[in-house]
Amino acid sequence: MAELQCGKFGHGFAAAGFTAAGTSFNNSNHIGGAGYSVTRVIVAAVIGGTASKLSGGKFANGAATGVFSQAFNHETSEQRRVNAQKAQSLSFNGKSLQWLDANGKVVNEWAAVSGREGYQSGEFQGQEDKGPIPEGIWAVRQERLQVRDQSAWQEFKGMFGLGTWPGGHNSWGDYRVWLEPLGNTNTYDRSGFSIHGGVIPGSAGCIDLCGLMPSFVQKFQSYGQDMILTVKY
Repeated sequence: MAELQCGKFGHGFAAAGFTAAGTSFNNSNHIGGAGYSVTRVIVAAVIGGTASKLSGGKFANGAATGVFSQAFNHETSEQRRVNAQKAQSLSFNGKSLQWLDANGKVVNEWAAVSGREGYQSGEFQGQEDKGPIPEGIWAVRQERLQVRDQSAWQEFKGMFGLGTWPGGHNSWGDYRVWLEPLGNTNTYDRSGFSIHGGVIPGSAGCIDLCGLMPSFVQKFQSYGQDMILTVKY
């Protein structure tokens, strides 16, 4: 930033350093309140400019550096904190998929199963193509939501268990969202888990919402953010 303004890195570094210290004091003393970022940015500019001047640089360059530092450090940190407070999550217990608000309160719930009939309890989670989705933490990403290809060719292949949607509507419904294991989640060397719909309850390990899948998809798309799914039986 300092170099782009034809200043010196040392002057900009000093401005950023003084800005961080000064605005930290500002934040801790609640000048303007936690949400009044304009005040903090102005204070950052004054402190940054003064620091730059004292170190032999230009006031204007230091002020700009101070604002830059404030915007990308303090303001983004506050935004991350606000986003974290607003974060919502999902939970699956073998019987239902629950949507939880930031306080852990259930705000939506869909009846759901995972695994083939007779293998839908946690004791079978290690059984390939039969048991339910393993316990653990999973990422549910917006970019991994898919709408079923209903072209005549794909429908034909699906009837024979082929194509990208083998089994067609009966097996998948019209939507699916792929899941990604996180942290120390033990997948038992299994893969290909998703949340999907379908006609007959049951799956090879995915979370099956049957006819309720469109309702979930509508809320998920409306939310517009990636989510964390906790599986616990």
